[in-house]
Amino acid sequence: ARYRREYCDAGKVNNDCTATITGFLGDVSSNGSSGQGPSPGQQDTASEVLSYLGSLKDGGHNVNSETAMAFSSYLNILSKGEVDAPASPQLVSDYLNSISRDGIERLNTIENRMDDLESSVNQLPDAISGRLEQWQGEQDERLSNELSKIESFLVTANKSEYPSSAPVNGVNGDAYQSRLPL
Repeated sequence: ARYRREYCDAGKVNNDCTATITGFLGDVSSNGSSGQGPSPGQQDTASEVLSYLGSLKDGGHNVNSETAMAFSSYLNILSKGEVDAPASPQLVSDYLNSISRDGIERLNTIENRMDDLESSVNQLPDAISGRLEQWQGEQDERLSNELSKIESFLVTANKSEYPSSAPVNGVNGDAYQSRLPL
């Protein structure tokens, strides 16, 4: 129980514990490559590590959890020399953080943010389409206003000064009026 008490606090990930687990995995790997298999001390430490992993996952010491069973399988293949030990404590730390309650909460927070982002991105085409329609409507209104100005200043003013029977610049006022788009 010295391993657990001295280095790893239940439910918490810290550098000392990460370094100790990394060293333990390296020792198990070394025994496996030399054909010895885990020592009785390493088997005891493995039980402590499994208990610690259970404390990270659910606050308890469930050595029968999926995480503990998967880690136990990993220790078996590690002790046979079928896989290498982690190359750095950072890899162990990343793994421990991924299974800790805090790590799971952080992952859930990130997942929720990603869902919100995805929802926002999915709404973009409708928002862009709405803005384009609004812009087009404003452009149409500006054009209509300009045509009204042209009509009131140029066409209507010409009609009052020059009756429709008299051409203005070679164009009959009524004929010109019928060609204006409204």
